[in-house]
Amino acid sequence: MYNFSLKRPKWLERLTKGLSIIAAITMVFNMSALGVLLTPQAAYAANPSANLDQCANDPAPSPSTDGCSTSASDWVNGNVNQAKSVYYEGDTIPYRMKFDNLTLNTHTVTIEWDTTKNGKHAIDYLTTFNRTVATADPTLGVSGLPTPTTYAIPNDPQVTGASVTPIAGNFTLYGGTVTGATSYSYANGTGFTGDKSARISLTFTADVANPVLAWGGHISTRTDWGTENSAVAISGSPYHTRLIDLDGSGGNQDRSLAAAAVIYPASITIIKDAVPNGSQSFNYTTTGGLTPSTFSLVDDGTSANTKSYTGITNFGAYTVSETPVNGWDLSGIQCSVTSVNGGTQTVNLPTLSINLAEGENVTCTYKNDRQPGTISGYKWKDLNSNGVWDNGEPGLQGWTINLGGDATANTTTAANGSYSFVNLTPGNYTLSETQKTNWIQTYPGNNLHNVTLAAGQNASNVNFGNVPGACNLVITKSVNKTNSVPGDTLIYTLNFQNTGTADCTGGGVRVDDAVPVGVTYNGTHTQSSNVD
Repeated sequence: MYNFSLKRPKWLERLTKGLSIIAAITMVFNMSALGVLLTPQAAYAANPSANLDQCANDPAPSPSTDGCSTSASDWVNGNVNQAKSVYYEGDTIPYRMKFDNLTLNTHTVTIEWDTTKNGKHAIDYLTTFNRTVATADPTLGVSGLPTPTTYAIPNDPQVTGASVTPIAGNFTLYGGTVTGATSYSYANGTGFTGDKSARISLTFTADVANPVLAWGGHISTRTDWGTENSAVAISGSPYHTRLIDLDGSGGNQDRSLAAAAVIYPASITIIKDAVPNGSQSFNYTTTGGLTPSTFSLVDDGTSANTKSYTGITNFGAYTVSETPVNGWDLSGIQCSVTSVNGGTQTVNLPTLSINLAEGENVTCTYKNDRQPGTISGYKWKDLNSNGVWDNGEPGLQGWTINLGGDATANTTTAANGSYSFVNLTPGNYTLSETQKTNWIQTYPGNNLHNVTLAAGQNASNVNFGNVPGACNLVITKSVNKTNSVPGDTLIYTLNFQNTGTADCTGGGVRVDDAVPVGVTYNGTHTQSSNVD
């Protein structure tokens, strides 16, 4: 063992001055018979750093609710598109910030996200990282982290001021504790017009040198911001989140998610408008994969007149066809669309063809009108009084036919005896005739028809038969005495009775009564008022 006293060489002094941080100088030397070999080595403390990643949760058809749970490579710091990921309207995108080389004391990090692009809402607020991707593990690739702590995410006053209630959530810090958050600030101005962003700064205490901070960005919804104000109408990569700085030092790492990686579900709503409303059921069949593929609607003034298919993520061709209903006419199909995105609707009654585009809400109304009903018949002269309209028996003109029941009306028979009541709604009706003097009704037997009319029904041959009545005058003669002697006064009485079916008024009947032999007419008589 040898002891040496070494003097720092000049090259080492110059090296020391040129280094910003020197943690230690280690001199390694070997002794040999030929001399001393010196090898200088410098160990430096690395600068604190922060690295922003976002979750690429695998593309469709993988669900948006899992991913970023098996490999650190699932957390990416580049642009994420539909080949790497799938999210839906209203989902939350997980983000993580990996820190390294932090001192175990207080630090501040500032993050920012784009709230609008051309006035369309993108990431509208922050919430918990695993709200949607429940399996997301922000610690993948980072070992030895303790149990995390959480800090409630404050509401953005711009969001709540727009009458939108954010889903409550937390910042989650593995290996430290968030101790505070600043108010929100808006680097390019307040409001949502044009391109806007929001930022917030967090103060935290690091318990390890490499903590991980996790949070989520909420994808805006049409329900919150209106059908034309969400990111469904944005192309490119509108979902930007960035690191602004760590402890005041720049960084400005920007992570973007392509619009094509975010699916905005569409919907199809079918409404029945029946005129008039009622209990009639209308059946429908569909193609394209709607579930259920068949349904029925009743326009009775309740929600039974509407069928909605929501959350549709298979965009393309669908058809909806109405099954014809007796007594009803399908007069048309009218469609309206919100979140218009290039889809089409084509009507070829009774079928509606829909080319459904992403995010579109298609509402179509099928309008049906109930076909009117008709009651018709004839009034005829029943010559043989048999109650049957026989060949050769003529119609009777000018007779009044009366409609009663669910509607009231009257009409007069035409020259051929015909009549009709049109534009009648389904229901129960009675039909009768107004009787005329000296006519006898031979059909119907009870002088009345009862008709139950369905939609579009033509109830025909509701007929009436009549025969004219006849006068049948019966005369009887009586005398006041059956036994008489000469000189007695005999009083003869003549009685007239009409046993026929028509009046015998109007004259034309003459009665001659010869005086019996041996009787002298004394020239006096009395008569009733209707005898001349």
